[in-house]
Parts: sequence; C-alpha cells; structure tokens
Amino acid sequence: GCASLTAISLPDTVTQMGDHIFNGCTSLTSVTLPSGLEQLRMSAFKDCVSLEEIDLPSSLWNVGVGAFQGCTALKEVKLPEDPSESEIKKALTEEAKAILAAIPPRSFPVALCVEGKQMSSPDLSRKLESVTAECGTLCFIIGSSHGLAPEVKSAAKMRLSVSELTFPHQLMRVILYEAVYRCYQIAKGSKYHK
Repeated sequence: GCASLTAISLPDTVTQMGDHIFNGCTSLTSVTLPSGLEQLRMSAFKDCVSLEEIDLPSSLWNVGVGAFQGCTALKEVKLPEDPSESEIKKALTEEAKAILAAIPPRSFPVALCVEGKQMSSPDLSRKLESVTAECGTLCFIIGSSHGLAPEVKSAAKMRLSVSELTFPHQLMRVILYEAVYRCYQIAKGSKYHK
C-alpha cells in the first residue's frame, strides 16, 4: 500500500484493475474510476480506511471478492443506473462485510427491512426502553433500495419495518430519527406524541 496516496483518477482507456492494486492505501480518500472499467479484481481497495465514497461505472461487470473489505470509512458505493442481479448481489455482500464490522460489540442491532415487524409508536417505545435497559446500545441498520444481505438480517436481534413503502436512504434516516425521538418522548411521558 502507498500510504501517502490521497487521490486516484484513471483514464477511460483502463478496462480492468488487478488484484490488490490499491490494497492498504490508507490515506486514499478520492477515486475516479474510468467510465469503461469492466473488472475490479480481488481486494483492489482492501483496507483503504480513508475511502468514503466511490462511483461504480455502468460498464463494470465483475467486482472481485473483498474489493472493498476493510474500507471502514466507506459510506456509499454507487451502483450503475440499471444494475444486474450479480452486481446487486456483489454490492450487498461487500456492504454486509462493512456493516457487520461496524456493529458495536454488545449492542442490540436492529435491521430495517420490508419483511420486518411493523409496530406502533407506543409498542416500539416499550421495546426500545427494555432493550436499552438490557443492552445499553441500539444499532440501527438501514439497507439500500436493494435491501440488506441475509447475513446482516441474521445478525440483527430485531427486524423492523417502518412501512411497506421504499424510501431513499437519506430520507429513511430522518424518518428513523423522528420515530426514535418519539419513542423516547413517549417513555418520558411527554405530550410530544399527541
């Protein structure tokens, strides 16, 4: 790894990136992938701990195992406009590794997913109150519009659905924040709920 490398911009003539090519580039924060990139090989960006966002071009058809493993600052990997099933599966697998690594120990992970249980605000308030008394820390996991990988759902101690509707990730954060705030106001006996 090249510890002093902070940005990469590759020419559009590059169609594949080899195994471990930027593995361990710990200062890397910005990557511009070529628009014609077809293959991103195994562990290409493994342990690039400062990398926060990367856009995957629509030409990409192969993402190798562990391509983004250990990229703990990675907040968002953007899929092509119309991703294939294999692209979605690979993205969910990579996302699962990052999510599972980020779940705090001894916390109570809650996966927000469409097949989760829908609850009223008072019921959720009671549940969160008992869980925080027992575990202390809640960890909410919000998936993409493609959902969450099965291993993430299995790691969750609770599956929650806010609605059968699909919301943009950013909006779901606001909805969740409001729901949790309302739950704590209910627990305090505040008039906020009504």
